[in-house]
Amino acid sequence: MKSTLPLQICAVLSTVILSGCATLLSKSDYPVIVRSEPSEMNVVITRSDGQIVHKATTPLTVTLSASQGFILGESYLIELLRDGEVVGRTKLNSTIDWWFFANLAQFSGIRIGLGLLIDPLTGSMWALKKEVLVTDESQSNTEIKESSLKIATLDSIPDEDRKHLVKIEPEG
Repeated sequence: MKSTLPLQICAVLSTVILSGCATLLSKSDYPVIVRSEPSEMNVVITRSDGQIVHKATTPLTVTLSASQGFILGESYLIELLRDGEVVGRTKLNSTIDWWFFANLAQFSGIRIGLGLLIDPLTGSMWALKKEVLVTDESQSNTEIKESSLKIATLDSIPDEDRKHLVKIEPEG
């Protein structure tokens, strides 16, 4: 009976040599928590190519791919809906996974080159945030309008409003 130990050692070594750090230690699909203010709103998640990947009610956890393909990170548009109309939106962009940079810390030139090639191929060079908050902008716009700053010339202000103006003297 032949020993399979040399074959097992070769399999482990080839896996390590032919893999990048992010491929071994990270992933390409991430669970993302989507919350909204207020909660229990309808949400639509759309990929950068325009394909809707998920429709649900907040809060929710959805698994999204961080990679769009070789070297390309994915981005998502997350829209909040009320009565079928978009009332809030945010963008979720993938970022480079810090494990990808561990490829540069390896000592073998061949190993570095393979890691920098393998991680983009597997999509593991990209990561997504763990949580996203989408707010209802229609509510916050009302608050902004009530307390917004307006710039006007003195001659455009009605006389009855001029009595509320305060003169600011320069220091010095």
